[in-house]
Amino acid sequence: MAKVKILKPGETDIESTDIWRFAFNSDYPTYKIKQSGSVTLTTQTVGGDLGYYHSATVAHGLGYVPQTFVFADFSAYPPYTGGTQIKKTDITGWIIFYYDDSYFYVSQYADENNIYFYLEAPESGKVLTFDYIITLDEWQS
Repeated sequence: MAKVKILKPGETDIESTDIWRFAFNSDYPTYKIKQSGSVTLTTQTVGGDLGYYHSATVAHGLGYVPQTFVFADFSAYPPYTGGTQIKKTDITGWIIFYYDDSYFYVSQYADENNIYFYLEAPESGKVLTFDYIITLDEWQS
């Protein structure tokens, strides 16, 4: 059977048995992508603790809780006084994001069949885009 090996920069021994020399080696387990995409939410529905919210659900149908990687794009929101501009950042679970003169409550989580996204803010019309990757656990399938 064919094997794929990619050495890390500066490494030259493709026959090495030291896994740390490789950026990728098909002899060892790696994350496989089940699906990826993006979801854009706009705060518009009245309710929640802060005032306005929007949520979305993306089905994956795996039957188990997968490993997910979720990033939110905050680049449209200037930092609060003295803060640093954040562009895209990892969203694991939930965060409160403070900007300029307001803030967001942002969360995501996955269950056996779906991944859920949630955005809440004191103002309506606030937009946030989430990019996500859902991985496949080959031991579960």
